[in-house]
Amino acid sequence: MYPTRRSTLAICFSLSMILLTACGAPQASPTPTPAAPIDLVALGDSTPAGVGVVKSYVDLYAEYLQTDLGIPVRVHNLARPGQHASQLLTILQDDQSVREKLQQAEVITIWTGMPDALVGVGVQPKGGACGAWEDLDLECVRTRTTKLKATFDAIAAEILTLRSSDETLILFADVGNPLAGEWQALGVLDRLKGPVMEEWINHVTTMAAGNNFHVVHSYRVLNGPNGDEAVAAELGQADGLHFNSKGHRLLADLHRQVGYGPLAP
Repeated sequence: MYPTRRSTLAICFSLSMILLTACGAPQASPTPTPAAPIDLVALGDSTPAGVGVVKSYVDLYAEYLQTDLGIPVRVHNLARPGQHASQLLTILQDDQSVREKLQQAEVITIWTGMPDALVGVGVQPKGGACGAWEDLDLECVRTRTTKLKATFDAIAAEILTLRSSDETLILFADVGNPLAGEWQALGVLDRLKGPVMEEWINHVTTMAAGNNFHVVHSYRVLNGPNGDEAVAAELGQADGLHFNSKGHRLLADLHRQVGYGPLAP
């Protein structure tokens, strides 16, 4: 007796179930788990705060991080216009909300020091606390610079109580001199650039090396290899002190060039 069409289908179905049971049913591809976001905390003055621009270098650098690492980035920009390094240190020591953000950070950027220097030297030839540019009291400047370097060391020490540099990318920038062109025109640049700028800028490199921080070398890019060139006009705003969007893009590029240290794939 030959099998009917219905019995033939039943046999085929049974065989199919046996084969599926033996070989395993096809599995759907698992949905990739989204990468957990990382936190970027920015500290410093009006430059990271982004005065006069839509996006500061902090925002642009966060976009680079996300593109290069394929990880979402949450930005906590805690920079404040005009903030001195000494004020930043006090905040790091006393502000619990800031400390908590730093404890969760995978990336920390720091841009500070210029407001401190400007108190002593001023932004016009009539000068500041240490006198006019043409007869600036360099001993007064050096006293202030010594204090600033000690403040940098204390900032680094405070950050390291909150995050290890082995697991956190910590970027400390040396900064450009916005007054170099004016000093050059007055013939005082060679006398002033060392005590007013380079002594504390060079200390950033020393401090960073001792704490496993990464230095973003901005000064020699912005002011030339000898520190005797004006910051290019195309990078700045009309006030001569703040960067425009092109300047911030350059700063973001300089941060990106450092690499990603402990976050590198």
